[in-house]
Amino acid sequence: MSEYTGKTAVLRDLSFPYRFTQPTEASGECLFLLHGSGVDETTLVPLAKQIAPDAALVAARGRIPQEDGFRWFERITPT
Repeated sequence: MSEYTGKTAVLRDLSFPYRFTQPTEASGECLFLLHGSGVDETTLVPLAKQIAPDAALVAARGRIPQEDGFRWFERITPT
């Protein structure tokens, strides 16, 4: 399994915050991670490192703040 660099700061150069992590010996693969509701961009990183240990990871944060984290879409209450 590859070692990952320690650079995991939140980046904001796109229209959404994200974290980019890259293994020291990258394979050229890249996984784009989209989390579920109530969590953040760090949730899927450990799983992604197990699935594709030599892939670069882009973990995006949902745009809508929620009590415990973030989500991608506004909650719509049916009427």
